[in-house]
Amino acid sequence: MKVYIVDSEPCVCNVIKICIENARPEYEIKTFTNSDDVLEFYKVDRPGLCIFEHRLKPTNGLLLAKQVKNINSPYVAIITNAFDQDELYEAREKNIINSVVDKPFIEHIQDIILKMIYEIEPL
Repeated sequence: MKVYIVDSEPCVCNVIKICIENARPEYEIKTFTNSDDVLEFYKVDRPGLCIFEHRLKPTNGLLLAKQVKNINSPYVAIITNAFDQDELYEAREKNIINSVVDKPFIEHIQDIILKMIYEIEPL
């Protein structure tokens, strides 16, 4: 399966990528630090899992999620902080996104990633 990770902080992308690689080494993972190029690549790759930071520039993670859902229906998780939770939980209820990951999450990232993967591809 192909996976996209989009976060403005390269270190966050790398931590999430390492967790996914440890759980599923066969996954193809691309990371991005802004939302500019994501849709262009997305139309070709059509990843099954997308993890987007909500506060991306120039296009925020929720708008990016809506755009990719119009192309196909990947599993989309949004990384957020306390300020954006209401909007994102509402989007989850409307099936625009599948999961909301609250920052800080470093202590729990492995469990969070495994839960996403098993929702998509159970063992």
